[in-house]
Amino acid sequence: MENQKKVLPIKPIGSRFYGVITHGSPKPKSFYKKPIVGRFLFTKLFIGVVFATAMIAWLPVYASDDKENLNSISLKEAVNKTLLQHPDLPGYNELIKGADGYIQQAGVGQRPELSFMLEDAMGTGSYSNIRSTQSTLSLSWLLESELLDKRTIIAEREKSSLVIQQEVKRLDIASETARYYLSALYFQKKKELENDAVAELERVEKEVSRRVRAGAAPDADRYQAIANLEEKKLSLHNSSYEIDAAVKSLASQWGEYEPSFSEVEGVLDLPTKRINFEQLREYLTNHPNIEIFLSDERVAKSKAELAKSEAKTQWRFNAGIRRNEAANDYGLVAGFTIPLGRPDRNAAQIRALGAEQAAYRADAEATRIRMETDLANYVRSYERYQNSVTSLQEKVIPSLQRAADEAENAYKLGKYSFVQWSSVQQDLIQAQETLLNLQFQAHLNRVEIERLAGVAL
Repeated sequence: MENQKKVLPIKPIGSRFYGVITHGSPKPKSFYKKPIVGRFLFTKLFIGVVFATAMIAWLPVYASDDKENLNSISLKEAVNKTLLQHPDLPGYNELIKGADGYIQQAGVGQRPELSFMLEDAMGTGSYSNIRSTQSTLSLSWLLESELLDKRTIIAEREKSSLVIQQEVKRLDIASETARYYLSALYFQKKKELENDAVAELERVEKEVSRRVRAGAAPDADRYQAIANLEEKKLSLHNSSYEIDAAVKSLASQWGEYEPSFSEVEGVLDLPTKRINFEQLREYLTNHPNIEIFLSDERVAKSKAELAKSEAKTQWRFNAGIRRNEAANDYGLVAGFTIPLGRPDRNAAQIRALGAEQAAYRADAEATRIRMETDLANYVRSYERYQNSVTSLQEKVIPSLQRAADEAENAYKLGKYSFVQWSSVQQDLIQAQETLLNLQFQAHLNRVEIERLAGVAL
């Protein structure tokens, strides 16, 4: 009997995805009057709808059922489309159907044999004709119910391995969709930042040009302001191509090469709650990447048990009726056949299958250790991103915002040069872009954490 082990509950794949929030903060009137810290505030995590398959997926951006834009897509929709239509998945469904056929076939034993034998006919002397003939009609069959049961168990466990392989594939595909979705969302938020930066740099260029016309500033200041503006416009122009590429990559996950949407829903806020690594470790034992080795071990164990049964004596029985022409009588005949040979004739095969079992157990343990190490590293990285994001939102960006306001006032009073004012502006823009990039990288880490743990955080 196989050892019983504690099984932790595994949520269906749809319920292990992040949701996405469609309601963002109101757009600020001015690029500097409300910095990124005010536009990326964390709200409560919402777990998506249940999808009836044991698999994982996630995204740390938040969602609502209200659709504000028919030309956009939510994470929930993207995941469902992927799991239903990804071109790599139908093959597994066919393999599983084939496995059902093998299970049925495994329960089919050898067919009984009907034999007819004629004796003492067409010989010489008293056997020269058929008057002394003996004819026998018999049926023989093999007792193999035990073998059929074990073969069926093997076929069922091989099907279980296929199901786990399918789960691993769906898990990888779902996490890939989450990454594509995050990329599209990141480029959208990046474009919003650059739009705000362009608006602010346009205001700066007008202010500098006014001072140049009034003779209060040199022409070099205006040219520098124009260069800063045009450089940011170029970056804004490139963002549109980045969004288009990310959207097409996302749509290709379900075989849609001409996307029916142009943007994704959500914001990239980070939860402030810390991740409990010790709790996540408990789920690794039941992760499909580990379970697949344990399933293969069970298949090898079943094959070893079958080999032991096949090495036992296999009884074949026969029974029939015999007619004696000379006596004009009938009689019953019966018998059995026992194959000869050593009972340990499959010993080498059994040892080989035992070695396979040990190898699968070792692979499962090695995979668990590797996944646990990766999980710990991702958790540490995620916590580092959380700390950096908090510092930027609460200290760095507000301080730079105040510095930018003071620098502008000083420039207007002639106490600051344009280069000094522009430097503070660029620092603020760079800090906001850094914040967005850190949020994006943190969410990518979160995807990997949930993929490794197999649960939603």
